[in-house]
Amino acid sequence: MIDSPLGDEITRETATEIEVSNNCVFQAIPASARASRGKAVVMLIMDELSFALEGDANRGASAIYQALSPSIAQFGKHGRILELSSPWLTDGLFYQHYCEATSGDYPFMQAENLPTWIVNPNLPLDCAFLQAELKRDPEKFWVEYGAQFAKNHSALLASEIVEVAINKDRGILFPQRELMGTYVLALDPARGGVGRDDYTACIVHYEGERLVIDKFHAFEPDFDIGGKKEVNIAKVEEWIKEHHRIYDFQSIVLDQFNSSGTIQSMSKDFPIAELAWSVSTKMKAFSKMKELFNAGLIELYPHEKAVKQLKNLSVIYRSSGQWSVTGGKESGIDDYAFALAGAILEASKDSDIDWLNSLVR
Repeated sequence: MIDSPLGDEITRETATEIEVSNNCVFQAIPASARASRGKAVVMLIMDELSFALEGDANRGASAIYQALSPSIAQFGKHGRILELSSPWLTDGLFYQHYCEATSGDYPFMQAENLPTWIVNPNLPLDCAFLQAELKRDPEKFWVEYGAQFAKNHSALLASEIVEVAINKDRGILFPQRELMGTYVLALDPARGGVGRDDYTACIVHYEGERLVIDKFHAFEPDFDIGGKKEVNIAKVEEWIKEHHRIYDFQSIVLDQFNSSGTIQSMSKDFPIAELAWSVSTKMKAFSKMKELFNAGLIELYPHEKAVKQLKNLSVIYRSSGQWSVTGGKESGIDDYAFALAGAILEASKDSDIDWLNSLVR
């Protein structure tokens, strides 16, 4: 604090407190409603409030605000609450207060909404970095740099971008000799049958930076259990073996939770890659899918169900900064899309490693 304009006024300093000569104390406290109660607070600063977890009775943004706002109210017009944050979702305490402040109905509240290029003149909007970020992911750009709030629920892929990716002059591609050993097969297991998701498969390969979708497949539910039809797993395994003979897969991706039997029976003789779908793997897989579509680096063929599912994929954003993907309101089904996401995740491993190595070099 030697260079601070308040340096000469400091009378006491600890790891969490600074006291100045007029007995005013600057204190850092845990983000907890219990820890913050019972204090005389003339000013409260809450940083990155958009990302504070809601719903927690002790650590949630609303809980902390409710615990501290009476402590500030006692100072009347001298009390201040400063809420700072990058915008995020259109819900939560920060968004609520922003709407109240901009409505004009609360004259004691004031809001400023400033994009990065205004706050930091060293990053003008037309600089190469911001233009690259804008091209890479426009929606994320306007949230992260443009100070705009994100929708809680939005399409993962724009319909027109999916349409552009469709090669309407082709169907399923037969394996090419020069590509043997580079194909990736991913399966999205399901029981199949009436009212259930299909058990789907997707074969892809890379041609340079471009990912080509060779084939989608759905397994017929022809195994009878108690009068209901579902997919015969033995036939799935035979299909995998047959296609491995003609494609010579680099990897065969199976969900480790829903395909444990197939993984155990085939892992000794086939290049099985186990995939555990989690929040982080879904974010990585679908982020890569979106990147490829937005960059025009993916080729589809006119598969009606797969195309419809890709257009209907919806992103549900969470206040934690994480997000999940669903089949959307119209279809509610995402089996082909998840088979493709698994294939993209596996097929892109080497290209991601090469990209990282290029940065190191």
